[in-house]
Amino acid sequence: MTAVELRRYLEVSRRWWWLVALALLATAAVTLSSVASQTPTYQSSATFLVRPRSDDASEDARAFDALIRGVTINTTYASIARSELIRDRAEERMDPEVRADDMSVSAKVLTDTNIVSLSVKGPDPDHVLALAKAISAEAVEYVNGLSDVYVLQPLDEATRAESPLASNRTLTILVGVVLGLALGVGLALLVEYLRTGPPAPGSGGAAAQLGEAPSPGDATATAPTEPEPPRTGIASDPLRDDRVGVRGPSRAGRADPADRSNGDPDRPI
Repeated sequence: MTAVELRRYLEVSRRWWWLVALALLATAAVTLSSVASQTPTYQSSATFLVRPRSDDASEDARAFDALIRGVTINTTYASIARSELIRDRAEERMDPEVRADDMSVSAKVLTDTNIVSLSVKGPDPDHVLALAKAISAEAVEYVNGLSDVYVLQPLDEATRAESPLASNRTLTILVGVVLGLALGVGLALLVEYLRTGPPAPGSGGAAAQLGEAPSPGDATATAPTEPEPPRTGIASDPLRDDRVGVRGPSRAGRADPADRSNGDPDRPI
């Protein structure tokens, strides 16, 4: 963006300041309304340790080595914890008054560990805690009931969230303000274009359209041209004059050879 274009945008924005302010206020009102209507979200988390089932030291060493070499077992247990089967069983053991439709469940393996993390999010902290505890119990019972060499051992129990998760309200408001300014300037430029129309050729470009004097560096600014002086003292071409049927002034004062011989073409000159 050049300095001329920036000056043009600022001039149009100042001229249509009320339109820019109206767009900014409208966008800010919509953004604030959206932020205010957001429901707070609470989260309860629990962790589990994947460990060998056997009490034999040699078997434990081989089992831990298998866990270190691959993450298939850990990933499988995390998928079981967030499965629909475990969730349905957990909802069956919960109080029927607890609504689980507006809650989400996620489970993942912590990086470079044998620990599975379970998280439940929802609008009510008590309901979130109840579902987290129910899923934890069902997941442990299901995994430990498999004929596998590993078990899922509870590590950290889920607790009640005292405050909701942090939201990006400030960032959302800032984005709304920026969009409002951009919308206002765009509307001002559009109205200015519809009011004045495109600049005519040789009118000095955008600067002249805004009532400004074109700058010396403006490519659209044209300097006035002086009239070309008359061309004098240029000798005519006799051959060209003969072709167009005009006798030049250089032949006007010369006598025709036929006249000098008194009309006799055979008389030597």
